[in-house]
Amino acid sequence: MKRYIKELFLFVVLFGLTGCSMLETNTSLMAPPTLPDTKEEILHAIEQYVPNSQELLIPLNDKRTNPIIMEDLDGDGKEEAIVFYKKKPGILTGVVLKDMDGWKQWVTFDSGGKVLHDLKFFDLTGDGKKEVFIGTAYTKEYDSSRVLYVYQLDDEAERLLEEACHYFIMDDFGPTGPALILVTFNKGKNNTLTMYQTKDMKLTVTDTLALDEYINGYEHLISGRITPSTWGLMLDVGIGAHSGATFVISIQNGRMENVFPHGEDDPTFKASMTYSNDTNRDGILEFSVLEEPVVEKDLSHAEMPYITAYYQLTDAYEQHLVSKRFDNDTYNYQILLPLKWKNIKINMSDDWKYVEMIDAKTDQVLFDVYVSEIKRIEDDWTLLKETDQYVYLSKTVNEKNKHLFQFIHDSIE
Repeated sequence: MKRYIKELFLFVVLFGLTGCSMLETNTSLMAPPTLPDTKEEILHAIEQYVPNSQELLIPLNDKRTNPIIMEDLDGDGKEEAIVFYKKKPGILTGVVLKDMDGWKQWVTFDSGGKVLHDLKFFDLTGDGKKEVFIGTAYTKEYDSSRVLYVYQLDDEAERLLEEACHYFIMDDFGPTGPALILVTFNKGKNNTLTMYQTKDMKLTVTDTLALDEYINGYEHLISGRITPSTWGLMLDVGIGAHSGATFVISIQNGRMENVFPHGEDDPTFKASMTYSNDTNRDGILEFSVLEEPVVEKDLSHAEMPYITAYYQLTDAYEQHLVSKRFDNDTYNYQILLPLKWKNIKINMSDDWKYVEMIDAKTDQVLFDVYVSEIKRIEDDWTLLKETDQYVYLSKTVNEKNKHLFQFIHDSIE
């Protein structure tokens, strides 16, 4: 019975790789379609090298939906197939299959833990081959202490690192080169960044940095250029019941520096959590804050229609505004606000179905959005977008400004 269940599971997994789903085909399960040759070979190899009773694992913190992961690990231009399963309680095993005149087991490696949280691939040693980064834990809780395992694969797997941490991030930090950053956080006790780099083909600690340990936790971690010529990190953290801030970390000459130690004049403070990003796609990250628009009456924190502003840093760490937007999370849309709109007043209905962006000096309506459940377009209204549930309408939209309206999550279209 276990073998039947596993074979059916693997069939569904590989059938999904063809671009179809079980809901989109009329083919009976009794007569499954023929799989492409490569996928059939991978299926047979998995059946050979993975015990029949074991379910294949998908990393929890991953957008992947398929447990069979294809990745070129050795830099030869051909993808290997990687799968994970529970070898026994407390042991997770990875199996790498390589096309060597047929799909055969290349290497295997074991990691401690009951839950596979993270799985990443990155060339940290600079040899043209990707190492495997495995984040495991013994519970599914997001804030549980985890262990990072780093493996280098050749004819056998060599464990380069086994270290407890809560989060990890790796990147090529410009002149500093490839590095791995571990985040260890215990509220009120310690909050430390540890940087590893390759020395003589071994991972070595090259710097550590202590941060404020009285934050509530980490929400979002991103790496890249933080100024036109400086690489580093932006780590978005919670610091109050609703509020947040961003640790901006520069990495230069192999050393980490906290650009804005949190204090009374922290420019990254925000009344509610917002995330760092590269909104103008120029390759430089921006941290975000919330700004209050002009409103006609006093509003509570929950009622305030905040504007999210994104700031970029110069090489001298001076900040300048790059972009801003208004988010209506209730109805899943955002309005991009041109920087020339200096003084914005926002009027809205109590249910947030109708929103106006107004020039506070002239009272000119610059942009408006009305969300209706009635699929009918009234006179003077122009259709912005339509979903199965709503139509999004405007009286001010034209071809020049229609792009200012965007869905936050496009999957609803």
